[in-house]
Amino acid sequence: MADAHHTYALRFGELGLKSAPVRRNFQRVLIASLDRAAILNNIDLYHDRVDTLVLATTSGPREVIEGILRRCFGMVGCDPVTQMSLDPEVVAAAALERDERRGEARTFAVRCKRSGSKTEWNSQTFAGTVGHHMLELDPSLKVNLSNPEITVRVHITPKDAWLMEERIPGPGGLPCGVQGNVIANIQNESDLLSAWQVMRRGAGIVPIKGSDDDLMAILDDWDVGLGEAAKGNISSSRKKKWSKRTPWGFIGMPRIEAEKIIRIDRDRITPPVELDATQGWSGTEKSALLAHIKNPVSNDWGHAGNSALLSWIE
Repeated sequence: MADAHHTYALRFGELGLKSAPVRRNFQRVLIASLDRAAILNNIDLYHDRVDTLVLATTSGPREVIEGILRRCFGMVGCDPVTQMSLDPEVVAAAALERDERRGEARTFAVRCKRSGSKTEWNSQTFAGTVGHHMLELDPSLKVNLSNPEITVRVHITPKDAWLMEERIPGPGGLPCGVQGNVIANIQNESDLLSAWQVMRRGAGIVPIKGSDDDLMAILDDWDVGLGEAAKGNISSSRKKKWSKRTPWGFIGMPRIEAEKIIRIDRDRITPPVELDATQGWSGTEKSALLAHIKNPVSNDWGHAGNSALLSWIE
């Protein structure tokens, strides 16, 4: 039986720095990637926009959709959200209902953002009123705005309030394909790491037939269709996308071989770039990234990397 509906507010990070037309295109590519992954996993996925919130809703298993969202390049994270009436007392009661430490002595703060036209509430007055009702409902609470043990996050619009749960981290970067294509012969873990890093910066990987099946299966979790493409079974949508753009770089093969595949004399005036995105990385850093790629739920990396990237300082 399908789970109840789950809704997530998508957070795009550096996509917000782009111009409006570029941002819309990048978000379109990102949403298309989510849709492909949802279809592959046999779950429904619906998209909506409420003022500044971009929402994704599904009735599929929560662990499946959150696994997809964790692997979506271009998103720094997503917030599980619950829609409710624009009533501070309702929000306060809901926040306490999900608090496993209710009744214990602890500190809290309410953070609120507002979008849309002005109403009787602004972000500060709504947050303050929610906090007031929480103190009334649970006197063991104590306000600490600087370093709270519990942070209640709310987004309000002219009609509704959206109560947010703990953020699910995403890989950040840019959606796959918005920065052109790179051909890759994935035969070892170094090739895998380089391909993942290039994908994270927006390049679409065009795998060479004969790439290692097990390694391609790992990358396929991050951009569905790559595994089949490496076997030569490229979907019509990928054929259309790839045929329009000549790859600008290559991974895991000699330059002579890459230039034969790209056919440099056809429509390029500059040579393709040989890419090794982990050049100079230590074994510790590579191992940490590899563990994250294989299982991002248990091995956090985040859009800014992790502490392993600073191992050379210690």
